[in-house]
Amino acid sequence: MEKKEPQLQGEWIDRLSETINCIPWEASAETWEFTYVGPQAVKILGYPIHQWYGKEFWTEHIHPEDREDTIDFCLHSSQTHKDYEFEYRMVASDGSVVWLHDVVTVESVNGTPKVLRGFMIDITKRRLREEKLQESERRLSKVVRALKKAQVEIKQQNALLAKSEKRFRTMIDTAPDGMILIRQDGTIALVNKFTEEQSGYKRSEMVGQPLRKFIPEYDHSNSEQILKTFFSRPQRIFFDSSMGLMALAKDGREFPVEVAFSPLETPEGVVACMTFRDITKRKQAEVKAQEVQKQVRALSRHLIQAQETERRRIALDLHDRLGQELALFSIEIEQLKQKTPKSQAQLVEGLQELATRMRTVSSQVHDLSHQLHPSQLIHLGLVAASRSLCKEVSQASGIQIDFSHSNIPKSIPQDTSVCLYRVLQESLTNMVKHSGTRVAQVKLAGASGEIRVSVSDSGAGFDPKDPEGGGNGYGLGLIGMRERLDLVGGELFIESQPSAGTRITAQVPLNSSATPV
Repeated sequence: MEKKEPQLQGEWIDRLSETINCIPWEASAETWEFTYVGPQAVKILGYPIHQWYGKEFWTEHIHPEDREDTIDFCLHSSQTHKDYEFEYRMVASDGSVVWLHDVVTVESVNGTPKVLRGFMIDITKRRLREEKLQESERRLSKVVRALKKAQVEIKQQNALLAKSEKRFRTMIDTAPDGMILIRQDGTIALVNKFTEEQSGYKRSEMVGQPLRKFIPEYDHSNSEQILKTFFSRPQRIFFDSSMGLMALAKDGREFPVEVAFSPLETPEGVVACMTFRDITKRKQAEVKAQEVQKQVRALSRHLIQAQETERRRIALDLHDRLGQELALFSIEIEQLKQKTPKSQAQLVEGLQELATRMRTVSSQVHDLSHQLHPSQLIHLGLVAASRSLCKEVSQASGIQIDFSHSNIPKSIPQDTSVCLYRVLQESLTNMVKHSGTRVAQVKLAGASGEIRVSVSDSGAGFDPKDPEGGGNGYGLGLIGMRERLDLVGGELFIESQPSAGTRITAQVPLNSSATPV
């Protein structure tokens, strides 16, 4: 049989295979013996090239767990005369397991498969970190399709270099990150489509220009030093978000980036293949997370302080009011026992006085219990409890509070009722402490599968954008309200301006089957 020069052999293929870490190969479709194996095979699997040409080398080194299925699949696929691809494991020379994605083209003569050509792409890292590298998997899929298209288009050996360049440009253009090729003099040789989208520049505006033109001026010396270091010893270098690198868009916008440099051999020499990723959203998320953590810590301190304050207040009420009253009852009852009244009328009068004071103590216990957990909310519902709370606050503060309600369902989930009641309680407390108003409105309303409570006043107001509530004490209270509402899927809306009053609205979704009253 006449020996034919393998179509997958050549300097550009070897260079490309190094770039994408794959093994180009060609084999007989009848014996499955390799007629060509690219030099990357040594790097990826460790076996010398001459061993690959041995009989049954490939099948013997397939992982035992994959061998039978892989061979069956290839036998069937080859007979269909169609190109195919599959994934399997091979055992490397050092005993390690390497995952390969094999892309195969079948060449048939008179309906009989004669030659198999393909690329064994090392996907070990992708398989081990598949969940984190879904985006890389899509990019690899595009590269595989580009390689398959290039295999079909390659007809003559003298056209291989041009086809390779076209394929390389396609691969760069479909990458999900910005990619820029930089010459040793610091000028840009090539940019991809994603770079255009990120920077706002057209390719014609970037190619041939120095890289520093697209970097903030204060970072020019740093970027030039990075390129100098890279070209003095070309190797992969990665700069994560901690380096604080910034890119400059055409509209003057600066945005943070993560950058990686990789060497790439070209006919002109080594160039730097720079990939970059805009991490603006990640930075914003980090800042937001820090703000949330700060708020949570502040809220925790506030809750602990409030808890301790409430405990002290309850302890004082129990000791100074209830404890002393009960102790006095004990003394007077003992006196009544030791010194019996002279007449029935005196005995009745003494007992009536004790009963009156006992009712006072009972009322104090009721008030204390109501502050800890409003029984009206459980027995009479949200409307009655809210009306009663507004009346109590009005009497205690001297603020006129107008309460109204409409379309409130008869049946409201207990956690929703408690949440809205506590938000109302906190809003009224903040209003009394900080607003300085003399008139306020409270509205409780249900509509469109939700229920709202709003508290409005014309007092001092504050800046809602200020996380500390303008230093007037609103901040922690608002955080606490939001935390409560989050538990029942609700939202908090704040309308306020300094010296222009405040409106706080809490909105909670309701079951659509609830019946309004």
